[in-house]
Amino acid sequence: MPRLTAPRRQAEVCAPLPAAHAAARYARHLPERTLLYALVQAHYPDFIARLEAEDRPLPE
Repeated sequence: MPRLTAPRRQAEVCAPLPAAHAAARYARHLPERTLLYALVQAHYPDFIARLEAEDRPLPE
């Protein structure tokens, strides 16, 4: 079997997936249900208040 050249190999690796996969629908991620989101939501107001009390605003 002849050896494939790099561009052809790359094209085969990057080829579109079969049509069966294309039928899959987008499912929205739910970041508001993550632990990180909950932690930021809980602590961000205190963080901003502390920065303002120390006269250290966030960079723009």
